[in-house]
Amino acid sequence: MSEYQYYEWQAIDRRLSEAEQAAVDGLSSHIDVTASQAVVTYEWSDFKHDPRQVLARYFDAFLYFANWGTRRLMFRFPKGLLDEEALAPYLIADVVELSTEGTSHILEFTLEEEEPDWDWMGDDEDGALSGLVGLRNDILEGDYRCLYLAWLGAAALQDPDEDAALEEPAIPAGLRKLTPALKRFAQFFAIDAHLIQSAATASPDRAAGVTDAALRRAIGRLSRDECDDFLLRLAQGESGVGLSLRHKLQRDLKQPSHSAPGGQRTVAELVEAAEKLKQVEAERKAKEAEKRRIAELEKLARREEQAWQEVEAWLAAGHTAKNYDQAVAQLKQLRELAEYQKTRTEFNRRLRQLRAQYKTRTSFVQRLEKAGLA
Repeated sequence: MSEYQYYEWQAIDRRLSEAEQAAVDGLSSHIDVTASQAVVTYEWSDFKHDPRQVLARYFDAFLYFANWGTRRLMFRFPKGLLDEEALAPYLIADVVELSTEGTSHILEFTLEEEEPDWDWMGDDEDGALSGLVGLRNDILEGDYRCLYLAWLGAAALQDPDEDAALEEPAIPAGLRKLTPALKRFAQFFAIDAHLIQSAATASPDRAAGVTDAALRRAIGRLSRDECDDFLLRLAQGESGVGLSLRHKLQRDLKQPSHSAPGGQRTVAELVEAAEKLKQVEAERKAKEAEKRRIAELEKLARREEQAWQEVEAWLAAGHTAKNYDQAVAQLKQLRELAEYQKTRTEFNRRLRQLRAQYKTRTSFVQRLEKAGLA
């Protein structure tokens, strides 16, 4: 299998100028650049520049994956917009990290998976990153659910002997009802659904969003100098002005925390609860499967004689693989019905008659033996 690497950057708060597009385009002969996005893929090669530096200089979000299992998601934030103290409990070395690049903060999520699952990709025409970029704004608004999910997935992969007693950070509200972006995030980083379900039992519901009227009141409390400063920066084309304004307004409107306190459950307790949920679901699915199986058998019982006649008709129709396969498949179902009805003796008698009648059909007999119908 050839190597495959996918890089994608997106601009959210601004659009690249023609000069900037030209600069990004010059980074690789494989790259496809627009005013809001850059995508590059490689087979048997690699991107020669630091994706973090490209992100910090031109874009707001970055996604990378390779077919050997590495996955990375990075968001860029202008300095001063993140609550570093609130983010700190969710950080885990080499998995969830916050770093500084110039005048920006870079929040990075990383997964090294030995057997990657590609089902998360979908067929989004706007790029693989488009379903995740909304998480950046969630983080700015104090919604740390993706950070908690990343911590949860990473903590569950730590050495159980060393980190089982590790206690969880604050539990964000709304884990029982994930947004499409959060579901995509969980799938991208292969976070076990049962683990999320076990963690969500302690997550409160999310509060209603801030109304337009509340925003207007917050804007009304800005001083004349603050208004002039924001307008001047906007007129000068400074990137991130809208983010700065929203961040200031949100601090003014900040309501009491709607997250549950951390430190109440350990990683071992969360994993144990997830295993119990997994077992309950497996038992439920097994019962449902058995119920469906019995329903199918009872349906077959109502036409049992017709089913035997169909087997004989397929065998009489000719020496073809299709006829033999159909006959053997139906005989397997009839055997299962006989075991359910406790009529295996009668089934064996009729099967011996078929074998005797068609004993010269070598291919048919071989199929019977392979199916355990000898």
